[in-house]
Amino acid sequence: MIKFPIVIGRRSECNLCIPNRNVSRSHAEIYTEGFFFKTYFIKDLGSKFGTTLVREGKTHKVPAEGMKLMNKDIIEIGDMLRLTVVI
Repeated sequence: MIKFPIVIGRRSECNLCIPNRNVSRSHAEIYTEGFFFKTYFIKDLGSKFGTTLVREGKTHKVPAEGMKLMNKDIIEIGDMLRLTVVI
C-alpha cells in the first residue's frame, strides 16, 4: 500500500530519494484528495529545475498550487527522472 503524500527530492528523508544535483532537496509532492474516490495531484515545492507534466504530447510546468494527475501523464523531475502515471 502506498502512503500519501509522496515527497520526491534529494534528501534522504524523502519518500522517493534521487541523489542528484539536478533534483532539489524537496522537489515535488504527489498527494490525494477525497476518501472513497481519490483524485491524485502533483505540486512543485519550489524546485530550482522545475517539475513538468507531459499530457497527450503537451508539456506543462507544474505549479506550486498543484495539478491533477491523469492516467498516462508523464512526470519529469528536473532532467533526471520520468515517471508514467497509472491510475
